[in-house]
Amino acid sequence: MNSFESLIQNLSGVRNYSFGEGTVNFAEISAVSAGLDLVFREIDTLLREGFLCTAQSYGLSKIEETFSKERSDLPNATRREMLIARSLLNCNDFTREGVKRILASLGATGRLSESATTGSLVIYIGDRGFTEGDKSFIRSQLSVLLPAHLTLEIFFSSMNWQSIEERNVTFSSIEAKNYTWEYIDSM
Repeated sequence: MNSFESLIQNLSGVRNYSFGEGTVNFAEISAVSAGLDLVFREIDTLLREGFLCTAQSYGLSKIEETFSKERSDLPNATRREMLIARSLLNCNDFTREGVKRILASLGATGRLSESATTGSLVIYIGDRGFTEGDKSFIRSQLSVLLPAHLTLEIFFSSMNWQSIEERNVTFSSIEAKNYTWEYIDSM
């Protein structure tokens, strides 16, 4: 039931008014209901955008801006997943699993290792078609989210088991080219 029908129904019990088309009362109720319909639509939008699970436009953008920057280039479902992962981070997320959760909050996955020679945390991020801007964003957010004393080495690589199998490449064919691990990781 819209606001016009609701007003007519509620006022019909007051027998002093005539609500036939063309009457002043009909015109007034029509004008009031048009204004109420605008307000109701805005309230519905506010309710939708005010919650992460239902937000579709500016609600997602405002929450993203709270954490870092708006990611309108991504699908809403991905944006929600990243925001949920980000909101679940806490001060105990500096373990191996915690760093993986931090990566998930940035829309990335990766492998972690420690470099004994440099004493740094090495993060190999599987490249999902990240643009240079995406890579820069991920690097900057990792430096913000991880402890300041950590030296980070971050590599983006499209080389993984699935891509090797899809290319039908064997170890002997790779070894014949004398690639180093650094070169393979940069592929």
